[in-house]
Amino acid sequence: MRIHSSLLLLAMAALAPGQAAWADGSGASLDEKVAAVVRQGQPTLEALAANRDVVADVLARDRSTLTGDQAKALQARWVAPGPPTADLKPYLENRSAAAFRAASKKTPTLAKVFSLDKAGNVAATAPKCHDFVHGYEPKFLDCYQSGQTKVNKPALDLTSKTYAVQISVPIKDAQGATAGVLVGTFSLK
Repeated sequence: MRIHSSLLLLAMAALAPGQAAWADGSGASLDEKVAAVVRQGQPTLEALAANRDVVADVLARDRSTLTGDQAKALQARWVAPGPPTADLKPYLENRSAAAFRAASKKTPTLAKVFSLDKAGNVAATAPKCHDFVHGYEPKFLDCYQSGQTKVNKPALDLTSKTYAVQISVPIKDAQGATAGVLVGTFSLK
């Protein structure tokens, strides 16, 4: 069944948006399902992006920017099998991660939330996202550079193994400048 589920997800990804009814029995098209998820999920993400602990954690990471080599080394340990090493725990067990876990409990479709610093490196995540370095990805770049909320096209999420949509929301400092990006992954099942 696992292979069949993966094939179904790939087939759904190949469809043009809105081309067929979504397979959740609602009769809604994929575009309609994504729009509903965005309407329901965006306020949660905006509240998290304004949460003082989330902002403080991102600003702290912005002040202690990693070098490229440090980020690459953390990325290698981040994706390595096994439990997180001690140097990864601050990204998984900080105040922001606690706020993310609480929001996920209240929003059943919210599969994962993570914040990124100004370089696109993880500041906090719950649960652990797939990669540590996101600075080259459109979900970070488009949101950070524009200072606007961005909705990515639905895709298979590597962490939750579900067909999902990601919403990126800017995290602003006290002066209103973009300090980082909050990304929420919402399951479309």
